This record gives sequence, structure tokens and C-alpha cells, in this order.
Amino acid sequence: MGKQGKSTWVFAGLVAAMAALSAVPGVVKAVHLPGPAWMAPVMLAVAAVLLGAVKPRFTVINDASVARTKDTVAQDEGARRSLQGLPAPKTVAETDPTLLGIHPSIPLPAGAQGSLSPDLPEYVVRDIDADLRTYLRARSAKGGFALLVGPAAAGKTRSAWEAIFSTLPGWQLLRPNPGGDMAWAQSRKLGRSVIWLNEIQDFLTGAAPLEAATVRRLLADTDQPVILIGTIWADRHAQLRTIPATPPEPTTPSPAPRPAESADTSQAAGGLAEQQPNAPGRNEKDVLEQARIFSLTAFTEAEWERARELAGRDPRLAHATANSGTSLGLTQVLSAAPELILSWEQADNPYGKALITGAVTARRCGHPPTIPTSILQALANHYLTGQQRADAPANWLQQGLAWACQPVHHSQRISPLAPHGDQPGQTDGHRVTDILTNHTAPTSPAPTAAITPDEVWNTLIAHAAPDAQRAIGRAAYYVERMPQAADAWTRAADAGNTNAMYNLGFLANDQGDTDTARTRWTQAADAGDTDAMTSLGFLARDQGDTDTARTRWTQAADAGNTTAMDLLGDLARDQGDTDTARTRWTQAADAGNTNAMTSLGFLARDQGDTDTARTRWTQAADAGDTDAMGLLGILADERGDTDTARTWYTQAADAGNTNAMTSLGFLARDQGDTDTARTRWTQAADAGNTTAMNLLGFLAHDQGDTDTARTWYTQAADAGDTDAMTSLGFLANDQGDTDTARTRWTQAADAGNTDAAAALARLEEQ
Repeated sequence: MGKQGKSTWVFAGLVAAMAALSAVPGVVKAVHLPGPAWMAPVMLAVAAVLLGAVKPRFTVINDASVARTKDTVAQDEGARRSLQGLPAPKTVAETDPTLLGIHPSIPLPAGAQGSLSPDLPEYVVRDIDADLRTYLRARSAKGGFALLVGPAAAGKTRSAWEAIFSTLPGWQLLRPNPGGDMAWAQSRKLGRSVIWLNEIQDFLTGAAPLEAATVRRLLADTDQPVILIGTIWADRHAQLRTIPATPPEPTTPSPAPRPAESADTSQAAGGLAEQQPNAPGRNEKDVLEQARIFSLTAFTEAEWERARELAGRDPRLAHATANSGTSLGLTQVLSAAPELILSWEQADNPYGKALITGAVTARRCGHPPTIPTSILQALANHYLTGQQRADAPANWLQQGLAWACQPVHHSQRISPLAPHGDQPGQTDGHRVTDILTNHTAPTSPAPTAAITPDEVWNTLIAHAAPDAQRAIGRAAYYVERMPQAADAWTRAADAGNTNAMYNLGFLANDQGDTDTARTRWTQAADAGDTDAMTSLGFLARDQGDTDTARTRWTQAADAGNTTAMDLLGDLARDQGDTDTARTRWTQAADAGNTNAMTSLGFLARDQGDTDTARTRWTQAADAGDTDAMGLLGILADERGDTDTARTWYTQAADAGNTNAMTSLGFLARDQGDTDTARTRWTQAADAGNTTAMNLLGFLAHDQGDTDTARTWYTQAADAGDTDAMTSLGFLANDQGDTDTARTRWTQAADAGNTDAAAALARLEEQ
């Protein structure tokens, strides 16, 4: 029974007890039991007082229970309807793999063995398969999230399919629609389901994005294990994990401590004052960072050899292996990538080529997969010469589309463009093969998003639908085309898109325009956007209005926003109310918020309960939280278990956590392996970790290389690291340059560095 259920039963029991108490005087009188004369009126008075105290509380709890029951019923009904909107679920083994987004293959020649599939060539085992399948088997007990990363037509989707077919054949396979209704994820009956997220970028940037909180909740429910498995291009993965204008990573104040010494495990990470509104793209980053990454790059020699062994049975593999000397991989040859690229680059129909180029541009600039004909027509105009426009026949659009939709060469069914409709008998637009979208070689006719001319961006934005404008704005934001991002989001917001309203508020706040930020966030909050409610709380907090901050965060938390629940816990902790902090963090953790799990671990640690701390941090780490992995490494390191510490640090570092990379450097340094320490710190420094830059400076200084030390210190100081500023002051002072020393120490002291202030005071005393 849950906490609320227990509370309801407790109060119901109290009410029953009070009722019995109020009946006692009557019973005494009726049966003439002995007792003083004052007993009856006193007991009646006590009963009245207790009932008066209990009744309001019971009413509140009962009303809240009814409201929660209604919410749960509504949520379950929404999930049921949403599930009904998905393709009919089947088991993995019953699913037709050709429906999952696997690139169609070049055709099977006539006369080939009848046992061969006409749709899928024989599968060539990939080097990652063993690790992927081991992971899926291990996570089948409590759920997991696997993400295959690689270029277009690298074989990601086929490898993912073969893995789940091998390891989870009896599980239900759910195939949600990118950008469609995500209410299905609220179902409490998803246990033993595989959620298929092919081309996950379209689920993250569409009209109804997959939320990080949804993924956390799915992964946190270990009683109903689900496996999320997705694919994404390598460049899109890197882009979606990089957020422009993100504040620099907090640095560790002490110069070169042990990991266990440097970590502040006395309080929850990311204090309330440090937290800020989520930047556009934060959700995408948070989703991707919960996944275990499996990288598919170029075909290895071992994979080519396995393909050659199968080539005698499958003529398609024989054709592909005969082209192993090209820059393309086997799967790309099987997908007719050479023919597709050639037909685009050397097109004999300028109108078809312009339409393909327009489609590729639209996708690179963030438009959802299905591109309406009106957009293709408008964008194609940018890729036609004046002569071609003048010579265009009246039916140039239809002629160009027909040419672009023709199968290439001998492939029979693989074409640059293909019509697409959501309902039988209708065409909603066209889709361009991602082989061409991902083809960014110098010979590509389409520019990348970063260098696409303003007028092309503007045409795309002006012709796109509001949901598409939101996604286009996100793409513009990623490549730092802020005017185009603002234009796209303004148009989408004016059409009622709350996410675009939120993003405009963030842009304004980032530029110091808090009034516009408040206006936009209020607009979004009034429309039900809980992130906007949370951000309004941040604005109030920054102005010292804690009461309004609490009100806004409570509003968001009551609507299910786990970040707001976590913030309310932080607020209570900062005010010394540990019980409320624990309640709020538990509420958020139960809904899958890993920050709250981590905070509960800190709370347990502060009370000397290391076992509970480890349990909470393990829970967060299992849900993909890399900070929690690092904390588990610190726990292991503190008790002398270096091997376990290294395992946790490596897991976090492999997921991109730069503090974990730094900790691995400490482990190596302590074992006398300076080279590995330098490698790990350089890895972290290259990713922007200023602590690692400092450590590389210390390492160089210890080895007498002051020039390299100065270079690293300067890089860290330029990123705002006051320890590095202080170290630059010492370097200058050692060389007799007291003016530079004073300048550097003053810079650091003004930013609050006490070591610099002390050094400056000593200098002035000389």
C-alpha cells in the first residue's frame, strides 16, 4: 500500500475511534456503568475537539485521493487510447522487420536460392553484436535503453532488430510514431515491451517530443521492465548532446585532490542557487544521456571477412564485397548508396535535382521527415539557375517529382524521394532518403545547416507548419542561427505552440531581457507548460522572492513536473526542513527523477547511512545518471576498492562525464601511471573541464615545463576558473613579474578565491 493509502486508512481509523469515543457517554448512561458524573461531558468535549481537528484533514486527504483517482483513471484512459493509435502490437518474433525502417536492399537476382529473403540479405554479424545482446539480456530483468549510433545506412536498424529478435523474441514490440501522441508511455501495462525508436532524433524534435522524464519513469519501474532501443546518426547524436550557451561546468576548488577528497558529498549536487531554466535542447540531451551507446562506424576487416564467407550464398553480398575497396561500407552498398549519390550529384533533370536538394536542405534544417510539396517547390527555386527557371515547363514540379521518385539503376525500389501518407489514398508529402541527407561530402549539392543561406532558412520557416517551425527553430538554435531560431519560434508561438513560447522566453532571459522572458513563460505556463512554470520560479528566486518561487514550483510539481518536485526539495533543504526535502525528493525519485535519487543518497550519507546512499545512487546510475556513477566510484574509492571505483568511473566517462575522466586520471596518477593520467585529463580538458586543465598545468609545472603549464592555466582561467588565475599569478611571481601576478590574483580574488586574496595581501606587504 502506498504512503497516501496508508494515510487515508490512518485518518479513517481515527474518525472511527472518535465516533466510538463520542458514543461512550451514551453507553455509560444506558447501562448504568459506574463512573464519576463528569465523565460523560468531558468525553463528549474531547470527542468534539478531536473530531474537529481530524475532519478538515480527512476532508483534504479524501478530496486529494478522489482527485488522484480521477487523474489516474484519465491517465490510464489516455494511455489506452494512445496505445490503440499505434500499429497493432505483436511480439518481436511475429513482427515483419521490413516495417521497422531497415533500408531496402538492392534486389535479389533471378535464379538465387529460394531460401533467401527477397527483402533482407543474409545478416553479417557485427563486432558490437555480442556486447549489445549481452546488455539486452542483462537488462531484461529491470529494463534498459540501448542506442546504436552511426552514419546513415551503417546497418544500425538491422543490427538492432537482429539483437532483439535474438534476445527478446517473446516481448511485445511497440512502434510509436515520431512526433505523435506520447500518452501511451503513461500506461502501467508496458512490462516486457520493446519500444522501437528508430531515428530517435525525430522522436526528440517532433511535435510531441519524447520527454526525458518519461524515459526516466519507464526505466525506474523495474517491476515492469521495458527495453527502449533506438538509432541515430553520429553527427546528430553529437549535436543533440551539445547545448549552445550552456553555463560552464562547475569546477572543483582544490588544486589536485584525490577524487574522494574533491567531491563534496555533504550535500546534494547542484545547489538550488546553481540551477537555471532548461535551455532549448536540454530535454534531447537528457534523453540521450540515459542510453547505453553502441557505436557502428566503418565496416571492420573482420566484418568484411564474415561478409565474404556469406557471399557464396547471397549474390547481394557478393556484389557488395566486390566493392569493398570503396569508401562506403557494405550496408551502404547494399542500400544502393553509390547509385543514389550519383543520381543526385550528376542528375540529368535540373528540376528533380533541385527538389531533392530542397528536401535534403529541409531535413538538415530540422523539418520533420514528411515534407509538403509546397515547401519542396519553394526551396527548389533557390537551387535553380535563372536560365532553368526561364526554361521551366508549366508542369516542371510534377515532372521533377516523377524523376526524383524513380528507382535508381537496378535497385527497383530505392529512390531519392518517395511519396508518403498517413492514411490510405492520400499523399501528405515526400520523404528523402537519409543516405542523401547524411551525404555531406564537398560534392554534395546541398549545404549543411550551419552554412545554409539566410534566404533559404527564411523560405523554409515561412512555408512550414507551426509544429515544423518549432523543430526548425531548434535546428537553427543548434547551429547558432539565433535570428532564424527566434523567427521560427515566434511564428510557432503565435500559432499556440507552448514549447516555442518557452524557448522564446529562454532566449530573452539569456539576453538579459527578464521582462520578455516572464511574458513568454507566463504565456506558456497559462497554457499548461510546466517547464515554463518552473522557469518563472527561477525568475522569482533570482529576485529574492522565495514565496513566489515556491508557488510556481508547487504548481508545476502538482502537474507532474519532477524537476519542480526536486527544486522544492532543494528549497526545503536550504531552509533546514529535512523532512519536507525528503518527502519532495522521494516524490520526484519515485517518478524517475535521478537528481532526486542522488539527493536522497546525499541525505542518507549525511546521516551516516552509507548503504541507503549506495542504494539511491545505484538506482540513479541504473537510470543512466553519470554523476551517480561517479559518486558510486567515490564510495568504492573511499573504502579502498579501486577496481570497483575504476569500473564506475569508466562507465561514467564512456557516457561523457568529464569529472569521471578526471577521477580516472587520479587513479592512474596514484598508481604511478603519469601517461594514463595525462591522457584522461586531456580527454576531460578537451571536453571543457577546467579542473582537468588545472591538473595538466600542475603536471607540466611539476615536470619543469612552465610554458605548457601556463598554456593550460590560461585556458582554464579564460573559462572562468579562479584557481587557474591564482596559479598564473604564482607563475608570474616566481619569474619576478609582480605586476602580472597582482593582476591575476586580483582577478581571482574579486571572484571570491581566498587563496588569491591571501597571496595578494602578502604581495602588498612586501
